[in-house]
Amino acid sequence: MELVYEVTGCEVVWAIKDRSIGHVFLDAGAATFFYPHLNDPLLPSHENTAAATGLKYRPSTATTSRSHDPKGPSSSGTCTCDPQCCQCDKDSCSAVKVVGDSLVASSGGGVGPSWSAGVRMQGVAEQGEKFRHVQVEYNCEVADILTPEQYRYDDEQRTLTVMSKSSSGTVAGSGVCHSSTGASVASTENRSGVAVSDVCASSDRDAGRPTASGNTPAVDHGKWPVYVRLTSGKVFGCDLVVSATGVVPNVKPFMRERFELDKEDGGIKVDREMRTSVPDVYAAGDVCSVHWDPHSRLWFQMRLWTQARQMGAYAAQCMVSHTAHQSVSLDFCFELFAHVTRFFGHKVVLLGRFNAQGLSGHEILLRCTKGKEYVKVILQDGKMVGAVLIGDTDLEETFENLILNQMDLSRFGESLLDPDIDIEDYFD
Repeated sequence: MELVYEVTGCEVVWAIKDRSIGHVFLDAGAATFFYPHLNDPLLPSHENTAAATGLKYRPSTATTSRSHDPKGPSSSGTCTCDPQCCQCDKDSCSAVKVVGDSLVASSGGGVGPSWSAGVRMQGVAEQGEKFRHVQVEYNCEVADILTPEQYRYDDEQRTLTVMSKSSSGTVAGSGVCHSSTGASVASTENRSGVAVSDVCASSDRDAGRPTASGNTPAVDHGKWPVYVRLTSGKVFGCDLVVSATGVVPNVKPFMRERFELDKEDGGIKVDREMRTSVPDVYAAGDVCSVHWDPHSRLWFQMRLWTQARQMGAYAAQCMVSHTAHQSVSLDFCFELFAHVTRFFGHKVVLLGRFNAQGLSGHEILLRCTKGKEYVKVILQDGKMVGAVLIGDTDLEETFENLILNQMDLSRFGESLLDPDIDIEDYFD
């Protein structure tokens, strides 16, 4: 969702395998809050440039396009990082490098909420840099990615099929959607996805808008650098493909040791003090799978930048304490799941079991003001156990306290979310 929001000045095809956008964080009801913003002009920027200061691994402000210098880059690779933000030599640079005629992304730590800082993601649409057009394709995944040659071959085969069926009295057709307004991006969320830029919508690359139909024959002749076929049968021509495939623990580099792995997600098992099954070896972040017993029922692991950062700090604390033969208590940040981000310019706060994960017999309270705020509260046995806050609600601190204190809220009923009642007066 953040990528779709950041990209402007072009048309976007967003292919998702679920029935609603933002499925990882939002239920279908919360997702509807954002639908009106999909094609809004550029909303106020939310990039956090200040957060990038001091990070070793941060986005490069330099271009990442291929070099067309006749002399070509050196064999060791040309560093494209901004010299003002990255003091490094060519071999250790964490930015993107141009090697030969291809781009090589060096490995490094995630930049978290500042991922878009200093990165310009604007197309060249005739409608202007604030132009935004997002077409969402639901319940589908990427079936195939085709080169122009492969597409032309497939197109010829489809044409022969249409002619064959037409001769027998039945006409069938399929085509490619076209577009003309510069680099657009379509992205599939969670475990599989594609971002397609320059969506096709007409039979001419220089005209047209995206069409929602993939059943109408269209003349294309392989004008686009790449084509994407979805499981729905639709094909989109594009300039750029971005695939968001989710997060999977990368344990392969560490398997020289015999770590015990989680059977479900494949992460390295850690106890409540971040220790692995190998003595004196600790793990934190996306690579690990927490096995804490007991632990707070209001916290659970999601492979997020914020959690990885908290785990890293806590693992360091545990190592120091163990070296000094001191006991260590589970950090307070693991008492309650809390995540703050922004989607389409709106602040989003997720607390506790925000989507009733693993709960039964719960109650949901909702309050929504179109275009302004969305508030969802999860109650179980009269106690607040989760919440979703979208917009400037100013409720996060109050709700955090209510969840942690486990106060019985039964007597308030639906008035708990009454906008005319300042609930802070009751609980502060």
